[in-house]
Amino acid sequence: DGRWSMERRGGEGGHDVGATSLALLAYLGWGATHTGDGLHQGSVKRAIDWLVTQARAEGDFRQPDEVNAMYSQAIATLALTEAFALTRDPELLRVAQDAVNFVVTSQNSNDGGWRYYPQEPGDTSVFGWQFLALKSAKRAGLVVPDQTLVLSSRWLDRVGGGDHGGLYGYRDRNPLASLVSIGLFSRQLMGDKRTDARSIQSAGFLAGRKPDLENDQLPVFYEIYYTTLALYQHQGPEWEAWNTALKPALVQAQ
Repeated sequence: DGRWSMERRGGEGGHDVGATSLALLAYLGWGATHTGDGLHQGSVKRAIDWLVTQARAEGDFRQPDEVNAMYSQAIATLALTEAFALTRDPELLRVAQDAVNFVVTSQNSNDGGWRYYPQEPGDTSVFGWQFLALKSAKRAGLVVPDQTLVLSSRWLDRVGGGDHGGLYGYRDRNPLASLVSIGLFSRQLMGDKRTDARSIQSAGFLAGRKPDLENDQLPVFYEIYYTTLALYQHQGPEWEAWNTALKPALVQAQ
């Protein structure tokens, strides 16, 4: 039926929306779309067709039996907005905009964050996915209220520790590598430059870390995902060292 299932490969059930959306992002990043010719067009089209059918009222992609479903909501929104940006397929416009609208209305209006349920006080882990989806939507030409993006900086101010506010915690200012990476990447999307003191502090915290794929303790792949995004944007010796270690580690772990 076009979806990817983590449960079929030993993962936790109820996350097919998130799994399918992540798979779609990999195909879209490679350049395969549902409208263009190519080896993977059929797979991408079936996945998008299935994903569209999972939308509930008002752009809600959360599944009834899913735990922490706002992750899947954001990743589905991201996949749909990226697919729309690449193809300008009018059939995706409404469903992508509805998904964006759900993310917007789910933001906590006091702290600017997101968590497991709409309007719940935020955490940096869930925040990162929602903010990434909204920036993708904005760049695709979808409607994202400026106030939502401005309010998002309030969350990062809240959890940003250190002398320059570049050491990000989960719901406080106790930094963790994966969350520092999320904060750094989100700030980059907000316009921070690599020469800003806050960026230098974040990158300095991450400098020297290696992608330890022999460690089976979570969140190793989560940290790799966001550290790669953030340090690629940052460039410099921090990125060169990380990327040099990352490539063979990923190949060896496949």
